[in-house]
Amino acid sequence: MKILQIATIAIAVLALLIPIYVQYDLHSRGDNPEKTVEIQYLGSINLLNDLSVLGEKLNVSLSINNNIVSNIYLSQTMLKNVGNSPILPTDIFDNLSIHVGEPWKIIAVSNYGHELKTFIPMEWKRISDTEFQAEKALINPGDTVWAKVYVTNTSYDPNTKKDNSTPKIEWSGRVSNLKKFTETPTFIDEIKKNLWFVQIELTGWSMIFFLFSSTIYQTLYFVLLPQAGFFCPWKWKATGIALLATLLSLSASEAESTYLYPTYIMRLIGISHWLNAPWIILNSLFLIYLSVTVWKKRKEDARFFTLSP
Repeated sequence: MKILQIATIAIAVLALLIPIYVQYDLHSRGDNPEKTVEIQYLGSINLLNDLSVLGEKLNVSLSINNNIVSNIYLSQTMLKNVGNSPILPTDIFDNLSIHVGEPWKIIAVSNYGHELKTFIPMEWKRISDTEFQAEKALINPGDTVWAKVYVTNTSYDPNTKKDNSTPKIEWSGRVSNLKKFTETPTFIDEIKKNLWFVQIELTGWSMIFFLFSSTIYQTLYFVLLPQAGFFCPWKWKATGIALLATLLSLSASEAESTYLYPTYIMRLIGISHWLNAPWIILNSLFLIYLSVTVWKKRKEDARFFTLSP
């Protein structure tokens, strides 16, 4: 009966608090909720680079407005409304723009991704040699603006064997209640976020090493601990020490296998030394301590038997 009364009171309290929270949340959002926009850069391609293997057999150049262009790059970038609020044309005070820094020059900007259901076609116009601007448009939650940006390097030297420079495409604009443009998390960022705090992955040789190493450590502990006098008598302290030894042996073995046989993910995001190295150090120090304790104990026993009549 008491359980039923407590449940009834809890449901009544929740029924009271939930509407209050909803009203507070709606009030905090205001009439113009905050916008969230992510920018993703999809890289650049030197369109004429693959033809450079032909050497002197091929001489390619473009003429744009009577200007000779000896190199051209294709850069792709995306802007996506990842928030819960639409971006209305009236919310845009400074039009969304794409620009590059010198010595780069934008030749043209076109839309891409027509097959996407969330694709938004934009009308682009030239503002300067380094900036194109999009006309105001409705961008609903989930909508994507995918732009193909054709740029050229005005300082390019045709006599140079290889051009390793790449353009940096940037977005700008002023949108009501949009704090900033945020970059879409990379594959590595997503992995790090989903790994939480600890990741243990044992496959192939790392699993074999882990089993071998942990067995060796466990054997050493259960040989040294009794000889060091930790299991006599067997009380809660002895149980705790045995569990500690097991934890150290397993953790140290896993950390060592991480260093010796890193997985593909570990090679991408890097090995956390502060998370792995302490287990190896603590395990080594504890084994050294037990070995010294056993050695001293045996030395004292040998001295006692020597002095005995």
